[in-house]
Amino acid sequence: MTDEDKVLWAAFRAGDNSAFEGLLRAYYKSLLEYGFRFIKDKDTLQDLVHDLFINLWERRIFLNPDVTSIKLYLFVSLKNQIFKYLQKNTHQERFSDDWQEQESDNDDFVENRLIEQEIVLENQSRLQLVISRLPKRQQEILHLKYYEALTHEQIAEVMAISQPAVRNLLSQSLKSIREQWGLLLIVLLLFLR
Repeated sequence: MTDEDKVLWAAFRAGDNSAFEGLLRAYYKSLLEYGFRFIKDKDTLQDLVHDLFINLWERRIFLNPDVTSIKLYLFVSLKNQIFKYLQKNTHQERFSDDWQEQESDNDDFVENRLIEQEIVLENQSRLQLVISRLPKRQQEILHLKYYEALTHEQIAEVMAISQPAVRNLLSQSLKSIREQWGLLLIVLLLFLR
């Protein structure tokens, strides 16, 4: 943990409102993105993240002062909270991925850009389809690795597995994506004939 994070965590535990706001600003979006791997309902997820921060604030004096990573601590805490929620409400378990961009400039550039975007969106859609067919643990590890940019050690901590298990699961996930992507392309080519 950086010195800045240590100061932020200590100030938060001491009851500093600005430190609490700093945690919210720094980690709220990442927590929502991570939580979408487990719950599709945005309102429910926002409530769970809000509850997480409220619980942390109320229990701040009991929190571990020697947290090695605030982000990891929050991810594990949110994951535990989500799993408790899902155990009570199993029909709520869903996954979601909605990430798109749009830009425009001059006429020729705009047309080329639109074509590129269409191809990118099509590929993103195909990739999301392939990923949605993976087991939940593989979806989770891909999110942590590629959307949250966590190290293998950090992923092991969040998922409560060993580092070799992280490498194996990540390897299996990527292999499954390659295999399913190839099958998807073959099926698409057959339909385009």
